[in-house]
Amino acid sequence: MSNSTKFDTNTVIHIFAIPIALLGLLAYAISLYLIHKSERYHNVFGILCTAYVSFHIQTVSVLFIWTIVRIIVHAGLKPFPWTTFIRIFSPIANSTLYAAIWIQFVLAINRLWAISYPMTYHRIFSRKNARLAVVFLWSFSMLIMVLYYNVECVRYFESDIYSWSTLYGPCNHSFFIYFSILLSDGIILITVMVDAIAFYRIVAYIKKKKHQEVNATRGSLSHDILFFKETCITTGIHAFLIAIFRIDGPFIARVTKVTYMWLAMSTLDSFTFIFFNRNLLMNRNVVNVCTTANK
Repeated sequence: MSNSTKFDTNTVIHIFAIPIALLGLLAYAISLYLIHKSERYHNVFGILCTAYVSFHIQTVSVLFIWTIVRIIVHAGLKPFPWTTFIRIFSPIANSTLYAAIWIQFVLAINRLWAISYPMTYHRIFSRKNARLAVVFLWSFSMLIMVLYYNVECVRYFESDIYSWSTLYGPCNHSFFIYFSILLSDGIILITVMVDAIAFYRIVAYIKKKKHQEVNATRGSLSHDILFFKETCITTGIHAFLIAIFRIDGPFIARVTKVTYMWLAMSTLDSFTFIFFNRNLLMNRNVVNVCTTANK
């Protein structure tokens, strides 16, 4: 009876993760559409955002596949090479989550530089440099992924020791634990600090101007401030969920909590982007409706 109850509970928990993953994928698909269609994102910020969204799409896709497979394994519908599946898929999800966190840090630096040093912005953040940064971060995340393909790493997912970002465990090596925390939690903390500095610069710059010049200042900084709000709120979501994850509780398994945290982080992140670009999405829908009606 207890085994049946445990099975039913595990199955229900993982079934609820499916719509969250699908919502995240749908929202990210809309985000990519908006980035591609909006002239607002035909710049360095758009290149970085495209990479950021693409990395999250890969992570959520792997988690979605993992959830489906996990349900099949719990149900015992057919024999499945679970260990082989984990060894292949888990580092793939892990690597792109790292890459997304690092891109988020680059986006924060991008906004701070645009607000604080507009005269040198285009020299530092050129399209070429943005693409090189994306390729470098993706390559480095792949290098980290290789570390998890270790013959000593037998228990990837059910490992008792791992940080929030190393969902599939650092194979009980303490070095990997601290390394992963530095490259995930540490980067998020630094990103929060960068956003705080950018916020201070915005407030100080506006207050410095006379009342009659404020409107002009807001007009010149409108896009930079909008982009800053997007990245700042996203960073806040990540930091909040990290704090929630650090609260230990007996009511939910650690593995399940990590899965839901990743999915919640990605889904809220994608909806944040859509929220800040809702006017663009609505305007395009209105234009499409009017065009269709006039045919």
